[in-house]
Amino acid sequence: MNRERELLKRVFDTQHTLSVQIGYEIQELLAQPEHIPDVGSMVERINWLEDQLKQIEQDSPPKPEALSEIEIRSGYNANLHMTMKAFSAGVKFAEKAHDIGV
Repeated sequence: MNRERELLKRVFDTQHTLSVQIGYEIQELLAQPEHIPDVGSMVERINWLEDQLKQIEQDSPPKPEALSEIEIRSGYNANLHMTMKAFSAGVKFAEKAHDIGV
C-alpha cells in the first residue's frame, strides 16, 4: 500500500474526529484499486524522450572553432595596458569557458 493510501486508512480508522462526508469519501477512495503504473508506457515515454534529445543534438549548430593566433593578434590593442601573452591567455580562457573549440 502506498503512503497516500496508508494515510487515508489511518485517518479513516480514527474517523470519530471526522465529518461523516469525509469518512464516506475516504472509504470510496480506499475501495478503488491501487494504481500501478504501466511499465510499458513508461518505457515508451523514455524512448520518445531519448529520440527527442537525439534530434535536438542533430539539429544543433556545430560548435564554433577557436580563434587562430593570427585572429587573436588582430584583436589585440596595445592601448589595453596588457601584454599580448596576457591578452591571448584571456581569449583562450573565454573560449574554454564558452565551450568554443574544445
